[in-house]
Amino acid sequence: MVTIQNFTEFYTLLKTHPNIPQTISSLSEFIFLVERFKNTCSCRNNEKQRLKLECESRYRTLVNTDVLNNINIFKTSLNDQHLKFIQNNQSIIKEFYP
Repeated sequence: MVTIQNFTEFYTLLKTHPNIPQTISSLSEFIFLVERFKNTCSCRNNEKQRLKLECESRYRTLVNTDVLNNINIFKTSLNDQHLKFIQNNQSIIKEFYP
């Protein structure tokens, strides 16, 4: 079973698995959003917090739309038929079974 704990793990998954199509524009946009979050210095705390909330919200939406619509690509790319996506290391967003 592959478990994605939060939006940064989802970001890493998208960046490291070339078989997951980066041509899906919403996934590419998500990558840029997380990179903005990561590159925002902590001295700009308000903006960093806003971007974090936006990343979390976008992650949940993507799991329920693009991952769901392309689940076979994700399962094949990760070489696992059981995938679990979790929000903030606690609540399950979606779980895909074999």
